Amino acid sequence: MSEKLSRFLICYEQDFLDDVIKRINGQKDKFPGVIFVQNNKGQLRGVLTDSDIIKAISQCTDTHIPVSDHMNRNPIAYKESLPRSELLQEVRLEVNKRKSTSGKLVRYVPIIDEKQRILDIIDIYSLAEFNLDTNYTVCIAGLGFVGLTLAVKIASLGISVIGYDTNQELIDSLAEREVTVYEPRLKDMLDKVLDEKSLFLTHNSKDISLCNIYIISVGTPTKNDIPDLNYIKAALNVIGDNLSTNDLVMLRSTVPVGTTRNIASKVLTKKSGLRCGDEYYLAFTPERTVEGRAMDELSQLPQIVGGISKRCVEKSSQFWSNISNSVVPVSSVEAAEFVKLLNNSYRDLRFAFSNSFSLLADNYNLVAREVIEAANDGYPRDPIALPSPGVGGYCLSKDPYLYASTCPKEHTHSELASLGRTINKLSGLYPLSLANEYAERNNRSLETYSILIIGIAFKGEPQTMDLRGSSSIDLAYGLKKRGAKVYIYDHLVPSNKLDHLPFEQTSFDDSCNKCEIVMIMNNNPNNISDELLHLLNKKPTLLFDGWSQYDSIQVSKYKNICYSTMGFMHGREQLPTN
Repeated sequence: MSEKLSRFLICYEQDFLDDVIKRINGQKDKFPGVIFVQNNKGQLRGVLTDSDIIKAISQCTDTHIPVSDHMNRNPIAYKESLPRSELLQEVRLEVNKRKSTSGKLVRYVPIIDEKQRILDIIDIYSLAEFNLDTNYTVCIAGLGFVGLTLAVKIASLGISVIGYDTNQELIDSLAEREVTVYEPRLKDMLDKVLDEKSLFLTHNSKDISLCNIYIISVGTPTKNDIPDLNYIKAALNVIGDNLSTNDLVMLRSTVPVGTTRNIASKVLTKKSGLRCGDEYYLAFTPERTVEGRAMDELSQLPQIVGGISKRCVEKSSQFWSNISNSVVPVSSVEAAEFVKLLNNSYRDLRFAFSNSFSLLADNYNLVAREVIEAANDGYPRDPIALPSPGVGGYCLSKDPYLYASTCPKEHTHSELASLGRTINKLSGLYPLSLANEYAERNNRSLETYSILIIGIAFKGEPQTMDLRGSSSIDLAYGLKKRGAKVYIYDHLVPSNKLDHLPFEQTSFDDSCNKCEIVMIMNNNPNNISDELLHLLNKKPTLLFDGWSQYDSIQVSKYKNICYSTMGFMHGREQLPTN
């Protein structure tokens, strides 16, 4: 057998299916998804695809049957006299005529001589570019919020997607149409792509072997503010085992600058034996969507693309042009890696400036939001962000540390990002100092109070059920550590998502009746109402309104409510004199 044909399985029509399956499992190389069947004279008699094998296994209790029973006896094949320049168009015409593959392009085409013997097998993908009318399959590795929304979005465009995650429980729940994140339209779109079978879900790494585009969207957490790339490396190893010539790999996870070139390319090259930028293509294409608007922003936000080589950028840009309204190539993968870190680090730092002022405003018992809104009113330059009780979420709570990690220890250029994180953590615990102050004012200790925290998700606008990096949870633990009995409530977050937390849950009205301190920690408007004020006014209660959603003058009409917000608490006897 020639070297060109050696990576393909070629069997005889009288061979048994179970033996062929054993040969597939015993292969060291990636199974290309198709077996060519010949007779004793070496003539092409048919093809057997991975889909044919799966169908046979599902229909037969005994797979000790001839492959000829399930093979396609009329495969697409061409004589060696056909010019390669005409082959792609001929295959497209033949597929459309047969309508046997829903208009998708066949990938491997045998070239035969006059006696029907196989001379060569052509990979059509090497002739075709990555356009929507070609038959490529996209693997999304990691089905958290970022990966799931992307997988559903791409599949909704009619592109074949394999969603891969090592968490079998997650895969099983998604297959049952259970979505544990709040994202408008996501559930309906997931149902549709699963019904149309454009999205396949799996926790088995062998199932991604037929993909030719791989997008990595696994988590990149920090431990003690140090980036943990273990999930990235695990995904790279799995993809490297399945990588073939001309495949495209794109990192979407947020990573420290240099990760794509110094880690990803080396792992993939070592595992696959292929040359990066030449035999396979590697790029960094950051995710920048916001929870609550992801399905729209995947199309609306410009997609940044940075590649190892010019060809990597071209192929990645061509793919993303099917998804996004705008593609922005940058000069290198490092430039693309910096884009995401800049966006999130700057955003966190803007909030840190406002929150730092909130802590300063406390010295003067000022409503920080009132002062900032006055500063912004009619002023045409650089509006100041509104203050908040902490800045959480998966991205903003870690990406500044990823940004800071790019700077050598002997330099201080990126310390500003880390300082911003410190300030935002302090602002998240500011309500704790107000609770202490209120308790001392009443000659009590915090351990004698029951405290209700409203708004447990890390943000309220756009709405989300995401608890990652939640300042509310940090505050709840801080209060519990000081002996307070802590109740939690969030309009959007179902109680079963809060059951793992060591805090009390009961009805909203009951919580309000039991608690003498109530803290509103996110700005979900559905968490508050005038009814809340009536409930709290039944007894002396401290109300911390972290986002100043209530009018402090209106709240002052409720005689039993002590109103507080960032920088201010009602009833302080006097302002400081210095």
